[in-house]
Amino acid sequence: MATQSRLAEAHEDDPVKVRMVFQESRAFAHRDPGGAVQRESVGAGADGRKRDRPQTVLNRQSQAVAVAARQEFILAAVTAVPYRADRVNDVPRGQAVTLLDFRVESTASPAMMRSMRIERSRLAFLLARGLGLLCAVGGWFAAGGVSAAENALTGDHIPAREGELIVHPINHATLALGWKDKVIYVDPVGGAKRFAGLPKPDLILITHIHADHWDKAALKEVVTDKTALVAPPAVADQLPPNLRRQTTVLTNGQARAVMGIPIEVVAAGNLTPERLAYHPKGRDNGYVVDLGGLRVYVSGDTEDIPEMRALKNIDVAFVCMNLPYTMDAGQAARAVREFRPRIVYPYHCRGTDLDQFKRLVGDDAKVEVRIRNWYP
Repeated sequence: MATQSRLAEAHEDDPVKVRMVFQESRAFAHRDPGGAVQRESVGAGADGRKRDRPQTVLNRQSQAVAVAARQEFILAAVTAVPYRADRVNDVPRGQAVTLLDFRVESTASPAMMRSMRIERSRLAFLLARGLGLLCAVGGWFAAGGVSAAENALTGDHIPAREGELIVHPINHATLALGWKDKVIYVDPVGGAKRFAGLPKPDLILITHIHADHWDKAALKEVVTDKTALVAPPAVADQLPPNLRRQTTVLTNGQARAVMGIPIEVVAAGNLTPERLAYHPKGRDNGYVVDLGGLRVYVSGDTEDIPEMRALKNIDVAFVCMNLPYTMDAGQAARAVREFRPRIVYPYHCRGTDLDQFKRLVGDDAKVEVRIRNWYP
């Protein structure tokens, strides 16, 4: 069985340009009398010539492992549909049957190579020529053909200095962020179905006590014994003992690294006199987290307070806007124009005219406004 190689074009802004000189080969596995799986490689392409192709970026969600040997790699991939033993003639469960071999010549360091991704959903493992090491994702087969990619986080991919950030809107004020091997939930609320198909969180950020941000039942559904939580005192005081033990309590102005992720707490609250009762000063948190060199701001429920306007070097911002609880599109746009994140996602925005918000931010601020569906 053979699979044709397909290399996607590299984006112009890729941080590392890698030239791949590859041999297309047909490889197949068969079972010897002793039951071992062997691999044979046939030919080097129809015309026998090497071909140049641009490199794509290595995707950490491919669940593959890249191993460097004198900057030479062989990439081995199985098809996207995992095979059960009864669907492959005489091939034992857990063994690969279709491979793609490439020889890669790169001026990049092995560490940089490992940080790149291949936009190919069929990539399951990589084989290093110098080490002769075959890295297989055996879990696909052991689970009867269920791919780990089914629980992969989807959404916008934003390149970072290290890896990439994945932004996955869930609902209203609830979202998931993915970076490298970490998954972060912000204000998870709602039933278990809302989080079905999503990976479990490594870290949860809770901004305040309102029911659309803090939900004890939802936490019981998504938290594992390895999940870390960050919350203000008003939330931590209401957590059951088991979750309280997993919680780092932070207040406005504090900073801490949790699970190796730097977190800064930004004030969140109301300014308008008639709204002060909703979010009194000092009780609630906004957060700035550093993910691979990207500074990501989550506003929580707030108006355009001085602490928001004073933010610096924000790459991605989630800014709330809905009346009467937070602020209107005009207030939010004025704040965004002042602290100028590279990308802003309006969220917590039921009933707000997001097109108006985008117009008010304008093009001259050099802020990309990304409108997504927060109310599916």
